[in-house]
Amino acid sequence: MRFIIFQILFVILFLQSSYSQNMKLEDCIENAFLNRVELKKQENQHSYYQNNYQYSKYELLPSVNSRIDFNFTGKKTYYQNQGGYRFQNNENGQWNISSNLVLFNGFQTINKIKQSKTLISRNTTYTQSIKNNIKLEVIKAYYSLLMAQENIIITKQAIEVTNQQIAYIQIAVDGGNTSEIDLLEVKAQLEKEKSFYISSMKEMETARIKLKKSINYTDTNSIEIRSVFLKNTISKQINSDSIYFLAINQLPEFKMATYDSLYWQFAIKQIKAQYLPYLTGNASVATYYNRNSIDVSSINKKYRANNQLENNLNHQVGLSLIIPIYSKHKTKIQQLDKEKQLKDVNLDKEQLYKNIYFEIEQLCKETQRQQEKIQTIEKRLKYYTTIYSMRAEQYKQGVLSINDLLIADTNKKKTELNLSYEKYTLLYKLKIIDFYSGKI
Repeated sequence: MRFIIFQILFVILFLQSSYSQNMKLEDCIENAFLNRVELKKQENQHSYYQNNYQYSKYELLPSVNSRIDFNFTGKKTYYQNQGGYRFQNNENGQWNISSNLVLFNGFQTINKIKQSKTLISRNTTYTQSIKNNIKLEVIKAYYSLLMAQENIIITKQAIEVTNQQIAYIQIAVDGGNTSEIDLLEVKAQLEKEKSFYISSMKEMETARIKLKKSINYTDTNSIEIRSVFLKNTISKQINSDSIYFLAINQLPEFKMATYDSLYWQFAIKQIKAQYLPYLTGNASVATYYNRNSIDVSSINKKYRANNQLENNLNHQVGLSLIIPIYSKHKTKIQQLDKEKQLKDVNLDKEQLYKNIYFEIEQLCKETQRQQEKIQTIEKRLKYYTTIYSMRAEQYKQGVLSINDLLIADTNKKKTELNLSYEKYTLLYKLKIIDFYSGKI
C-alpha cells in the first residue's frame, strides 16, 4: 500500500515538474511588461515627477517663519555701600513671526511649474518607449524560438525518412540485391542527421532561455510556444510611406523629442527672467520682554513678562525691489548653454524623423525581397523533391548509386531547412512592420 502511494506521489511530482506553460506572442509581451525591472523603476520615477510637480506649485504661496529667543544671565556682584554680595539676574526674550511673498520674478516660478509638468509627460512617453524596446526584444526571441522548433520538426522528419531508407536497404542487403556499403553510407547519413538534431536542440534551448530572459520569466515551469503554420507568406505590395505615417503618429520617441524641446524652452525663459526686476513683499509681527532683579527676594516686584509682551508688540509691512544691473555675464552664459541644449534637441528631433523613415524604407524593401527569395526557394524545393523521387526510383531499379541518392536527399533536406528559415525571417519582418504600424 505504501509503495502504491509513493508511486502516485512520484507521478504527481513528475507531472508538476514537467508542466510547461503554453504562451502566445501577446502573452509573452504581457508577461514582460509585468516582470521587467525597467518598467518598475519607471513607476517610481513617475511618482517622483508627480510629487515634484505638486510641490513646485507651493512656491506660489508665501513663506512663513517664526522665531523665539530667550536669554538668562546671573552673576554675583559686591556692593560696597551694602557691605556684601548680591545676586544680579537678567532675563530677556523676544518672539517674531514673519512672512515673505514673491510678487514678481519674471514668471520664473510659473515656468518652473510648467517644466515640472513637462517632465511628467516626457516620463510617460519614455515608459512607452521602454515598452516598445521590450516588445522588439520579445518578438525577436519569440521568432527565434519558433524557427528553432521548426528546425527540430524538419530534422525529426529527415531522421524518420532515413530510418525508412535503412530498413529498405537492409532488406535489399539481406536478399543480396545491393552492397552492404550502401547500407553503411545511409547509416552514416543517419548519424549526421542525428548530430544536426542535437545541434538544433541546443539552439532551441538557447532560444528558449533568451525568450525567458526577455520577459524576465521567474516561474520554474518551462515555456512552450505553438509553431506557426507556414502557409503562403506572399503578401501584397508594402507601402513604406503609409507605414512611416502611422509610425510617426504612434511612436513615443517623437513625443519625447517634443517634450525635450519644451523643457529647454521653459529653462531659457527662467534664465531670461533674471534680467527683470525681482519684487517681494514682507510682513512681520514681533515683541520682547526684559526683567532684571538684584536679589531673589525682589521677584514679586518685577515687571510682569506678559505685560511687557503685550506693550512691546509691534508689526512691520514692506516691499523689496531688486533691479539687476551687472552680473559679469553669468546670466548670459547660462542662457547660451540652455539655448545650445535646445538647438541640439531640435536637431536630434529632425534626425529622428529621417532615421525612422530610412529604417522603415529599408525594412519594407528587405521584406519585399524576402518574399521574392521565398518564391525562388519554393521552386527549388519543388525541383529537388522531384529529383529525389526520380533518384529513389532509379536506385530501386539498380541504375543509380547510393551516393547519388544521398546527394539528392541532402539537397532536398537542406532546401527544406532553408525555406523554413527564410519564411520565419519573413514572418519576423512582417511582425516588425506591424509594430511600426501600431498593430502590436
